[in-house]
Amino acid sequence: MALQFGLKKFSTAAMAAVVGGSAGVGLSYRVAYAEQGKEAPEAEKPSNPFPRTSAAGFDPEALERGAKVLREINSSKYAKQVIDITRKQEETRQAEEKTKQEGYRAQQAQADIERQRVAFEEQRKLNAQAAQNKAQMLRYEDELARKRMAAEHEAQRQRNQELVK
Repeated sequence: MALQFGLKKFSTAAMAAVVGGSAGVGLSYRVAYAEQGKEAPEAEKPSNPFPRTSAAGFDPEALERGAKVLREINSSKYAKQVIDITRKQEETRQAEEKTKQEGYRAQQAQADIERQRVAFEEQRKLNAQAAQNKAQMLRYEDELARKRMAAEHEAQRQRNQELVK
């Protein structure tokens, strides 16, 4: 294959050599196949290290696979049954999740009740201890008052005895 520029004819291989660089390498690669009358194989696409995303952040392959499966299901004579089964599976899964959530709520309520019971028990013990301390303090004050009154009574008796003498 030759291209004509002005009066000179250049082969595509020569053009590829003139272009050079990485684009020239790709061009010369294709030109070599074209001169042999063959079509150049497609260059391998660079692999994506994150297969679930593309450059735009969306993986169209999964969507395409899903659309293909839906087309196959729709063309099947069992399409309605497949959809019914799928819907029932989803309802079952949602019911299981709801049951789990209710179980978690029940456990949380039980934990709250236990926490309140422990707090009330601690408060009851604290109140009992405070009452015991108060009773002990009252007994001690009563004992001191009795000793003081006994000492005053003894002092008064001794004064009275000295006055009698």
